[in-house]
Amino acid sequence: MSKANGRFRLPDTGDTILMEFDGDMTGAWARVKKDVSVGTFVELAELVEGDQKLHVFKYFGDKILQEWNLDTADGVELPATGDGMQRLTPSIALIIINAYVGTVTNIDSPLEPVLNAGST
Repeated sequence: MSKANGRFRLPDTGDTILMEFDGDMTGAWARVKKDVSVGTFVELAELVEGDQKLHVFKYFGDKILQEWNLDTADGVELPATGDGMQRLTPSIALIIINAYVGTVTNIDSPLEPVLNAGST
């Protein structure tokens, strides 16, 4: 994070999260964006709550998913895109999305507002 000309510049980290799965998906992994805008996150949440669930998978694949190691049952590599997400079974697609939401919303300690009026 830096200051330029008295302005605070937000970092563009480009960081990703590597999610590794277990159970029926042992050996599978997906890399997703760590830092997305609040707008992107809220839009994803609104899609999850809405009626058109297909858009959730496409949106996630196009906006958040970066790469994965998933192949079809025939051994064909699935693209890490919205189209690739739509080719998964609902249970696998939901495992991936739920893992992402759980990871990015996991806060170790509650956030408390910091107020500093400049006086002590």
